[in-house]
Order: sequence, then structure tokens, then C-alpha cells
Amino acid sequence: MADPTIIDAADAAAAAAPDTTPLAPASIDQIPVLGYRNYWYPALQSRELKRRPVHRKMLGDDIVFFRDPDTGAPHAMDDRCPHRNSSLSLGESHYPGTLTCAYHGWTFDTDGVLVAVLSEGPDCPLVGKVRQRVHPAVEFRDFVWVWMGDGEPVPLERDLPPEINDPKTALFPEIQVWKANWRPVTENTDGYHAPILHIASMPRTLYMSWVSWRKTAVVETEDGLGLMFMEIDSADEAEYPGLGPWPRIPGWKRLVKRLLGARTARGRPT
Repeated sequence: MADPTIIDAADAAAAAAPDTTPLAPASIDQIPVLGYRNYWYPALQSRELKRRPVHRKMLGDDIVFFRDPDTGAPHAMDDRCPHRNSSLSLGESHYPGTLTCAYHGWTFDTDGVLVAVLSEGPDCPLVGKVRQRVHPAVEFRDFVWVWMGDGEPVPLERDLPPEINDPKTALFPEIQVWKANWRPVTENTDGYHAPILHIASMPRTLYMSWVSWRKTAVVETEDGLGLMFMEIDSADEAEYPGLGPWPRIPGWKRLVKRLLGARTARGRPT
């Protein structure tokens, strides 16, 4: 017969051992730190890309954008000369359809192929044997767009919201630079936090009311090419068991909202 003292000791040791069950990953940890690769991204406004090359950092990659002097078409490639790591954005397009490094004159065409080394003469044996990584670039709606994936790019219009593809819409771009990783921004698009975090925000306090609670869902767009985050149900006020009503709005605020004709902010219906 087993000794109960030994069994009890084993149970006690197991109870005292740390819990090694892995924690569920946080939602932010499931998002690539440097962004999703196989998509088109707006890199710069068309008016920013003129005669001189322009540098941009996209998804952690240094990229140089330049125009073909003859056609005006935008092109993009890695902003790093493979010879001595000089930035190609410091160079120039001395010849149509090419970009030349300012350091030793390594010259690449729009396919990324080395077509000349100006510092070594026309017979340089490296010509045609060195290739620079290029990125597909397209100009549309006064922006230069770049494909950051490794495979063949999808048509640009498939990656854009219908409003941007519609020529009847007017675009008013505003460029902001946030000195932070992009992932926390995704945590602010859930649709749930506004009625709590911004309940006392101006002008919401006077001119607009938040719903008490809302339920949201991800639904497919009409064209079947994308997804939309939409409100599917909500209520202006709610009674919580054992707690009382929500939101708890002071009488003076309710009066001011009524006098100013405040409306309830809702999401798009399905």
C-alpha cells in the first residue's frame, strides 16, 4: 500500500511548482513589426519626385525613387550601391532610364542591372554581372506607390479602397510622421474604446453623444476584394445589473446636448 505521506508531499510539490502553461500571445505580437510585405504602399506624393532621386524608408528597407528623364515614369530600387554601400539617392540620372552612384559611378538601369562603371571605363568586366534589387512603382492619383512584396505584384487597384479608385472623388492628402512603431495604431481601431475613453472629449461633450455600447464585425466589401470593420448593433443607453445605467451623464450636459441638438455617433450600418 502506498505511503500517504509520500503522496501528500508530491501533491504539495506539484502545487508549489510554477505554472508553465504558455500565455496566449497578445494581438499586437501577431502583427509583423515592420509591416506586411505583399502590398502596395503610398511612398511619396508625385510633386516630391522631380529631377533628383528621393530616399524613403519603407518597412525597414531603404529605397531610392527616381524618374526616367525621358518618360517621367517613377522607378524604385534598394538605396544601397553594392560596391561600397553608398546611398544611391545621393546620385543622379545622367542617362535616361538609369541611376548612377555618386561615389564611383556604378550605373544601374530600371531593371537593376549594372550597365556601366564610369570610374573604370566602357570595358569594365562587371557590367551585366551585378544586379540591384528593384521594387515595382506606379504613379496614381498624385502619389507614387511601391510594391513591397517579393513576388509578382497584384494590380494596384486591388489593393486600394474603392474611394481612391473612383475618379469622381477628390483626395486631400495629409502626411504625418509618427515616431513610433506602426503596430500600436492597430490597437486604436477596434471601435470599442471611443464611448469610454472619449466620453468627456470636446466637442463630443457638447455637440455629439457616443453610443453606450456597440458590437462590430468584419464584413466583406461588395466587390469581394476586401474587408470592412463595421458596427452591427448598438444602444444609446444600457442598464448594467447591480451597477446602474451607462453612460452616467450629468444633468447639465444632457440639457446642453439637447439645446445644441447633439446627435449620436454611430458606425456604418450593414
